[in-house]
Amino acid sequence: MATGTLGKSLLLAACAVLTTSAAISGEPQGYGETRFVGEVSLIPRNYMGLWRIASRQITSDALTEIIAMRGPIIVGACVQVDMRREKVIKIETLRQDEC
Repeated sequence: MATGTLGKSLLLAACAVLTTSAAISGEPQGYGETRFVGEVSLIPRNYMGLWRIASRQITSDALTEIIAMRGPIIVGACVQVDMRREKVIKIETLRQDEC
């Protein structure tokens, strides 16, 4: 095997490990993806519209995934917000001690 081919193989293997570990961790992986955690201070009617979470204003729509597995989504609840290019993808409740 030539040195150039070996180097490319090692680089590909390292990228595969990093990609796999990022997928397992559940962290946003792609360009423009962000995640933040905070306390809800404003909830729109029917969960669609303007929210205030951790002093940030975000806007959800009909495609936003709302998950209330660790408690109800109420003012004061701790939530995790996943966004892609400023679009809210998911709002999920967390335990209060995770805020």
